[in-house]
This record gives sequence, structure tokens and C-alpha cells, in this order.
Amino acid sequence: MRTKPVKVEHIGGPKISYFHSGIICSLRKGDIEVIPVEIYRQHKDQLALIKPERWNIYPSRYDHVIQAIAEYHPAKVMEIGVLNGITARRMIMEMLTYMDKPSYIGFDLFELSPEDEGSKSGVESHWMVKWKLSKFEGAKVRLIKGDTNETLPAYKGPKVDLIFIDGGHSLETIASDFHWSSQWLKPGGVILMDDYYPEIESTGCKQLIDSLPDPWKWELLEPPDSPRGEFIIHMVKVWKNEG
Repeated sequence: MRTKPVKVEHIGGPKISYFHSGIICSLRKGDIEVIPVEIYRQHKDQLALIKPERWNIYPSRYDHVIQAIAEYHPAKVMEIGVLNGITARRMIMEMLTYMDKPSYIGFDLFELSPEDEGSKSGVESHWMVKWKLSKFEGAKVRLIKGDTNETLPAYKGPKVDLIFIDGGHSLETIASDFHWSSQWLKPGGVILMDDYYPEIESTGCKQLIDSLPDPWKWELLEPPDSPRGEFIIHMVKVWKNEG
């Protein structure tokens, strides 16, 4: 049984040569070609698979992040929990509608975390996400790989205008992510946090959000999502009352 060809981009390393239909073919860095899937499997460390990104299957609450960028026009954003880079791409694309050189800083393990086992799919490697985000001319992209319990305390700046927290789901990791990242929020900035479960306190950000002291303020963003009708998940907007 013949397999379908795939579309790829050569993203680094030596030239790839192969035989196809009696012809010697080659790929160099930057080349985009449709090739046999067997060749892609042999050189996955050098080839990025190009496929349509199905943004429509993403939870609708993620639209709140893009709406916040459209409203606040941040110049520098931070995302904790990059996953496969789709939200990062959407954020950068929105920023490019009002400025030429937006700045994006993303933190992630870029591998599946034990605490998220079974809850997250589509995790991609550091180099794959970096390749995806490199497509935006003018955007300054910085990806920081590692456990945010270690990488966020070591972060030295710059400060940012908007932070999106959607990393590990444990109460300890969420509290740590908020504590360390919020120190780098500029005055007048805003934080968006995912995974507020109104009926669940053992995971997600509800326990943290409900206990935030003054001058922190927060708002549940509508509408929420309800996966399979089993429970409700809100996105939360958090800001500091500077008055």
C-alpha cells in the first residue's frame, strides 16, 4: 500500500539526498518540498512537517487572549505554557496588526510534564516551536526551555505588558508561575490565566484567584468552555489596581 506524500521544510543540518521515481532529489536548509513520507521519517530531526493548523478546534476561551491583545496593544508579551505554539502564533499575528516589532517571550518544558499526563496533547519540541515562530518577520521571539519552577525565578527581564499563564495545572506550579511572572508585569499591564474551574479547587487556578489580596483585581471572562458538558472552564483576567 502506497503512503501519501507529505509537505516539509528543511530546517537545519546537512543536505538530504534521496531517490524518488528514478531521480536523485535533494533538500537544503530553507527548501520546502513534497516528499515521500518514508524520507520524512528518516530525517525527522532536520525536517519540519507542514500541515494546516486547525485553530477552529481550539477551545473558544483562548479567543479572550487575542481579544485582550487587540484591546491593550501590548508591545511585549509573556506566555507560560507554549505547548505547540498555536496561541503564540495567534498572539504575534495580532500584535503585528498594530506594530512592526512585537516581543514575545515563551516558557515551556517543551516535553510532556508528569503533572499534565493525559490532559495535554500536541506537545512539540523547542526547535519545532522556534521554527514555527521564526516565520514572523520583525517579531522578536525568545523561548525559554525548562521547568518554570526553575526558569521563572532565574528570569532577568525585560518587563512585559501582558502575561498569559497556561502552564502546569498543579496548585504549586500555578502559584509559583503567578508569583514569579507577575513581578515582571509593567504598571497598567494585565494577566490572563486559564483553567479556572468554578466547582473544582484541587487543580487549576481557582484557589489562587479566590485568595488574591488587594491591590489585585480579577474578572471571569465570558463565555467559558464546557468540554463535553462535564465541567466549566473559565479564562480569568487579573490586574493590579494602581489607584
